[in-house]
Amino acid sequence: SLPQGRVAEVLPRFKKWIEDNYPGTGLAVTEFNLESESMVEYEPVIKVLYLADLYGVMAKCGVNYAAQFCLNSSDHNIALIDDADNVTPLYYPFVLYARNFKGNILNTRTTLPEKLNVYACNNGGNIILMVINKEASSLFAEVILKDEEKNKDKINFFHNFPAYSLTCIKIPLDSNGDLAECWEYGERQINPVLDNNTGL
Repeated sequence: SLPQGRVAEVLPRFKKWIEDNYPGTGLAVTEFNLESESMVEYEPVIKVLYLADLYGVMAKCGVNYAAQFCLNSSDHNIALIDDADNVTPLYYPFVLYARNFKGNILNTRTTLPEKLNVYACNNGGNIILMVINKEASSLFAEVILKDEEKNKDKINFFHNFPAYSLTCIKIPLDSNGDLAECWEYGERQINPVLDNNTGL
């Protein structure tokens, strides 16, 4: 417990302990989820966006390994796969990060920092951006990726980020952004009755 208003800074504290006492050791978060009580009935998109944001925070803070609790369960509120082997909404953000978000973390921002959380990495031949919109409306914003070596903008573009969504954008480094790929997952995909033509 901490005094009111004081930030825990758990991951930076662990990284500092490692640097001071165990240089070269990896940092693992071996079990995490949103709540400790089973069957808490959140709107599915709330957990999806919370966990998508958490993955980005862990990557930015230098976590080397992360394992979500749990993989398979009849409780769809905590599992990536249900007891009938169907994927739950929690599966998709985990897979988007696992498949794409690897490599060096990059400094990036949006023109709506109070409403959009953004994380970026260079995974070799591609820049990967993860943008989380936790607002009830779509947001049109510019994404700006800094070139730290030349102290100028490396990539910048505008995009309309859907309400309650995670957007994963893959930009090939040799394409000037012309061949970027984009995946979106959120309320529209979780509740397809809103739009029968959506999906991941």
